[in-house]
Amino acid sequence: MIYVNREMPKQTKENKRSYMIAYNDNIEAAMQKLKKASSIKLYFYLLGNIDNYHFALSTKDISDRCNISVVSAKDAVNDLIEKRFLVLREKKTYDFYELPQEDIGLEPEEEVRKKFKRKSGEVQELSYSELDYFFNGYLDGKIADYQMSSLLMAICINGMTEEEIFALTKIFIDSGDTLDLSFIPGVVVDKHSTGGIGDKTTLIIAPIVASLGVPILKMSGRGLGYTGGTIDKLESIPGYRIDLSDEEVIKQVQDIGVVITGQTTSLAPMDKEIYALRDVTATVSSVPLIAVSIMSKKIAGGADKILIDIKVGNGALLKTKKEAQELSILVKKIGKVYQKEVHTIISDMNTPLGYCIGNSLEVMEAQRILKGEEIGNNLTKLCIDLSTELVCMAKGVLPQDAQDMVLQAIKSGD
Repeated sequence: MIYVNREMPKQTKENKRSYMIAYNDNIEAAMQKLKKASSIKLYFYLLGNIDNYHFALSTKDISDRCNISVVSAKDAVNDLIEKRFLVLREKKTYDFYELPQEDIGLEPEEEVRKKFKRKSGEVQELSYSELDYFFNGYLDGKIADYQMSSLLMAICINGMTEEEIFALTKIFIDSGDTLDLSFIPGVVVDKHSTGGIGDKTTLIIAPIVASLGVPILKMSGRGLGYTGGTIDKLESIPGYRIDLSDEEVIKQVQDIGVVITGQTTSLAPMDKEIYALRDVTATVSSVPLIAVSIMSKKIAGGADKILIDIKVGNGALLKTKKEAQELSILVKKIGKVYQKEVHTIISDMNTPLGYCIGNSLEVMEAQRILKGEEIGNNLTKLCIDLSTELVCMAKGVLPQDAQDMVLQAIKSGD
């Protein structure tokens, strides 16, 4: 529920004419800021209710009164908040302005204190504008490392509400571009693992599912904490490039149906910066931050359906099944917001995956599994399960049929 405060100056005989001129100028200026039809409809609705000082609107109310969908209503609200036509006064109460207000935000220390501070036993919620000010400020170099580290630690200690998580995911996505893969035939899938000791599943499952006619685009990262990253492993291959451009990514998916690349400079660049800072500031094991990091990259990557392999155990970022289940629920909820089908598998990481540890050794082990030379170990079994799930998602076939296809692909070594 959004509560809107709207206080207009009283119109007298002396100020009515000058005020109406400003009113028209304001509309013209506002239209230059607002591009979406749904945002413009909401703007005019709020402007048309200038006599109502205080009124409450749910997303459904906005949908009905502005004749737009519920999803468009939510986007319109976020757009007006982002462009500061709606400015937070207190929790879920916004002031509406005809012109966008200067984005002064909170002082960094004040925002960190707000996240740490408890009021009536509850941590105060940060608004979209506050999160946007802080995180984009860090990306622009206006917020120092130590200030951002303090906020990340506050999040690790006190967590985030769902609204904060949804807002921060949008901020991460909007920090860069998104890929449009709608022109690629079939269902494009993506897979992510939260990482663990000996985790090299991407190197194995991506070629398998691609060989079965399922396009897969995988934007991978480096190691986080003590876990090894897919990009680190690939860089052990002499001459392998991990810094593909958006155009090269799209061309490779079209040509061979599979691409594994590092995070491009244009897709979710904020995640890349925050990811690196979390790695050196003991702020890795935060379920909300993990969810935002994963889903911002996955949504920006443009895949139709997404599979998340959530590792849990001594060798994983998440130590308990409760944390893994919490992450599973969160990524699915974020996916629903962006109309993406998200599946999760919670897998054991109390023992290393496979027999090899070390970037080059793990690449060679992945090659042996793809040739059908290693069967029966925990790594091979997990890769079969993940590949089966991806084929099911993309082709809509029964699990047993999908598994038979995967096993045949491994057996053939093609």
